[in-house]
Amino acid sequence: MSTINPIIPGFAPDPSTVRIGDVYFIITSSFHLFLGLPIYASKDLSDPVYFDFYGIDPSIFIDEDGRVYIQGSSIPGAPHTKIHQFEIDLGTGVKLSDGREIWAGTGGIHPEVAEGGTLEGHMMTVARSKDIWGPYESNSINPILTAGGDNGHIQHTGQCDMFQSDNGGWWGVCLSVRKDVRGRYNMGQETFLASGSWPEGEWPSLNRVELNPKTLPQITSSGLDIVPASPLSEFVHIHDAELDKYKVLDQGGSIFLEASLIDLSESFGSPTFTGKRQRQIDGKSEVVILTTGAQTEHIKAGLLCYKNQQRFFRISYDTSETAVVFEVWNNTDKIHRTALNFRIEYTEKEYPASYRNGECFGTDAKWHFVGSLDTLELTNLDFVGPVLGVFAVAKQPVEVEFRHFQVE
Repeated sequence: MSTINPIIPGFAPDPSTVRIGDVYFIITSSFHLFLGLPIYASKDLSDPVYFDFYGIDPSIFIDEDGRVYIQGSSIPGAPHTKIHQFEIDLGTGVKLSDGREIWAGTGGIHPEVAEGGTLEGHMMTVARSKDIWGPYESNSINPILTAGGDNGHIQHTGQCDMFQSDNGGWWGVCLSVRKDVRGRYNMGQETFLASGSWPEGEWPSLNRVELNPKTLPQITSSGLDIVPASPLSEFVHIHDAELDKYKVLDQGGSIFLEASLIDLSESFGSPTFTGKRQRQIDGKSEVVILTTGAQTEHIKAGLLCYKNQQRFFRISYDTSETAVVFEVWNNTDKIHRTALNFRIEYTEKEYPASYRNGECFGTDAKWHFVGSLDTLELTNLDFVGPVLGVFAVAKQPVEVEFRHFQVE
């Protein structure tokens, strides 16, 4: 069944939004991925402004007099987190005032604050003041948004940013997860839309997040299509990418990777990996890997589903063993090929992995199943979502070619 929510599926946590004319801009967190902080629904990109803040979840506020303030959760973190605020020069990012602690967030300023962690207790509260520096009055009926106490499909709701549409209605973009009855939410934190209201002189409120908000017409299409600004803009890397190790031709039709000594399980360094966020619960990712000319090298290269360095699985060709290896359970199937077609399928419950001769790409030739992973294995108390991509690991620099990489 087609639904409106999530409006940005896949790894898209901590949304923040602004409307300029009839265009809505949404930016989300990216954590360990590079390039960072993707912008959605944007017709153009502007130069970023950098500012010094030791903390997380910053927010920007532009007052009616044009002065600009940053608020954020100052380290050391929960349960001792305090919300600090300082004024900046928007053109340079230079602080114009020292950071000061404020309380979190009929008229006046209304900070919205995420509380309760980012899991089952996640919630949104609101406060108000007529002075940017406070004191702030708390809403007596907080929280204004939560999924706590509800066993529904959508959980962990919070990190919400409210905005007014061009027709005067009030909405919020927030993070949530889609969790099944066994606790699977492998897609991680995604961006959802919630309806709300804000009567003049009263407190704002938000309705519980639903797959199809009742105040919007039901859609009949196959769902939201995210159209990238260019065919290459959806590709991401891990950590600080060494971009000279990557060569992408034919708008992604051919990918050449220089293998790295750094494997995907390492916390530091720059593993050779590029991929795209998994946007659908059900689908598949596929690639053809060419191994010709690399038989004398110790290379491991293939297709990977990556959450972070602790949790991923992959199907790869190991030249030292002349074997296809499915790593999580380390199932191995001996083969001798010069081109291999790898595939990872995905549903809400599992990831089956298989391979065949690379010459079979685009045909109905038989796939050889090598292993399957329950998505519960990739579900954990974290903030990240799955990325499907290609990788290469070797003891010395060597180039590996991939063709026909695709992620549904």
